[in-house]
Amino acid sequence: MIDRFWRGCMCLALLMSLAQIGPGAARAADGDSKPAAATTDSAISWDLSPYRTLVLVRFDSSAQWSTARRTQLLVDLRERVRTTIGGVWKYKIVEAPADLRWDHAADLDKITFDAIFSAASDRRPSDLDKVLLLGLAASSLGGDSRGILVRELDVRTQLWSPPIPVDTSAGGDISVDCARALWSAFRPLVRIDEVTGSDATARIRGGGLPLADRSLELLRPGAMLQPIVRHFDADGRTAKNGVFPIAWTMLRVSQVDGATAKGLLHAAATQPLAIQWDGRTEYLALAVSARPGHSTELTVRARGPGGQPLEDVEALLLGPRDKAFHAVGRTDGRGVVAIESDHLELDIVCLRSGDDPLAQIPLVPGLEPAATVQVEDNGRRFETGDYIAHLRAGLIDLVAQQSVLKSRFRRQFTSGKIAQAKATLAALKSLKTSEAFLQAIETRRGQFKSLTADKLAAAWLEAQLAEIKTLAPKFLIDAAAIERLDDVLAKSN
Repeated sequence: MIDRFWRGCMCLALLMSLAQIGPGAARAADGDSKPAAATTDSAISWDLSPYRTLVLVRFDSSAQWSTARRTQLLVDLRERVRTTIGGVWKYKIVEAPADLRWDHAADLDKITFDAIFSAASDRRPSDLDKVLLLGLAASSLGGDSRGILVRELDVRTQLWSPPIPVDTSAGGDISVDCARALWSAFRPLVRIDEVTGSDATARIRGGGLPLADRSLELLRPGAMLQPIVRHFDADGRTAKNGVFPIAWTMLRVSQVDGATAKGLLHAAATQPLAIQWDGRTEYLALAVSARPGHSTELTVRARGPGGQPLEDVEALLLGPRDKAFHAVGRTDGRGVVAIESDHLELDIVCLRSGDDPLAQIPLVPGLEPAATVQVEDNGRRFETGDYIAHLRAGLIDLVAQQSVLKSRFRRQFTSGKIAQAKATLAALKSLKTSEAFLQAIETRRGQFKSLTADKLAAAWLEAQLAEIKTLAPKFLIDAAAIERLDDVLAKSN
């Protein structure tokens, strides 16, 4: 019995040591080449650590917010968060200090990471995972409604969510509305542990902790996350300028099993994320919180320093339930096109200049009010592109007209209807011959004065014209053919 007791103690000690070491170190002990300390948290501590959350509540100057009412709301909100979110948050809810003031979304945009921690000496970035700013305007929307404005700061990545307004009825429980608003702005964090091609496997921060409200989930299939590379120092603190969101890359969650999430990387690049373990880098992804009914102004610029905005680039959209791309607009003279969507899911945007695809990028419309993408400039411009389109359409139309008239002429001449054949030949002569068509091209080409300083545009136009110039003599009637038809009619008299 004593032996069994000691064997049990040894097994327990071994399990405890493995828990402290974590799976990463266990793999290293088995000969895995990855360093044991790939991140600042072991898998177990990552899964079971609550988000250390600070909620700063800002009341407007309305007389409705008396000292007693503000105090009571903070008490009610703390209880509501406890019964809704539970142990996933280790939270503190206090009134915002006087030097942090905001009344509108534009004011929230001005509050910086440093301002949060300089406003009070007892706040340090190492002590927090999340900061949520909750603004309450009791009468900003009129006597029958309230306005709630909330924004989240993820301390680890130093990234803000967009300001999210929440409109509520004045007759409801304000603490319930506030708790719902806080959860709508909260963005879970995951750590990407493995990437194979476009498939990613990640661990959800706090994913092993239950939520008080079982109808809520930290992550669910279909959720979108922004991949981020973070560099940190020996103490686990984010290095200066050490956070790098991966441009035009989104991780769409396909499966959630406890604290493990699997998903697919959607990116403009073929291999957007190459994981390299060095002990001072971690690969994260932050859930996005877009705003329904909002759009993103997408600016398309030529790649390279000082790249000019590209006009008349066509944007096509493929939504999560679409079977094919559909056009949503073209860039204006500023290179801007508005991308709108009626859902909060990932869309794929294809940018096309003429027949040339320029880029295919993932986008959650409304996540950011504006974004800029750089693409290879194919040289097509609005004026030249419009001219080439009309020129091709004109060539097709001219070939069709000439073909109809030539066939008609032959039938009329063969039937002995000489007068009608003469009228048809006159109509045929009124159309451009291949020589006249090519001459018109040269004349119009010389009118594009702006091309002299735009080598890409000039090269694109020349390439398009070269193709058309080879087609014109093949399909259009020439002056010699018109003369032969004249001779045929003359000999018939």
